[in-house]
Amino acid sequence: MSKIIRAMETGYISDKYDNPECCINIKDNSDVTQLNFTSHDKVIRVFNNDFIKQNLRFIINPNENIQPFAILGGDNNKIDGEITVLREKLGSNTTGEETAFYKDLKTLDTLLKTDRTAHTGAVSSFDSQLRSKATNNPNGIKYKSDKYGDKNYTITKLKSEIENIIKDDFTIIFDEEKKHTEDILLE
Repeated sequence: MSKIIRAMETGYISDKYDNPECCINIKDNSDVTQLNFTSHDKVIRVFNNDFIKQNLRFIINPNENIQPFAILGGDNNKIDGEITVLREKLGSNTTGEETAFYKDLKTLDTLLKTDRTAHTGAVSSFDSQLRSKATNNPNGIKYKSDKYGDKNYTITKLKSEIENIIKDDFTIIFDEEKKHTEDILLE
């Protein structure tokens, strides 16, 4: 009996039976026979030896893997529906055919790589400009020692000065005060 009812779950009966015949009457549904095991709208789950052989092979052979299966009913139907919705939101992660969140992730990853490359280039260019301003001869700060007084001027010192300048408490010196200060330095 369990093999016949399991056939209503799986859609087929074991080929060990020669010409099986059965008729199952389900209330408010058409009869189910060996010709149409899946013609009903009922959710059927059977836990018998056939189920064990198909899904729990490791019991018979320890080298086999556990096959995934779910018993649907009650809250499990709700959970299965939630899983389906989440899988649809995730989409496919097949390379070249990504959809939904996987497609968004791939797009954002590409943007991130592009932005990182642009950022690295900008930082390198900025450092090159700072290095040139600090140490290039004859216009670098290092070679204006008569005015600034530091023959060992480096990019590190320039970055430190820039950090001081961008602070909120930094006061800008205007042209008249700058000239006066430079005159004092020359003296």
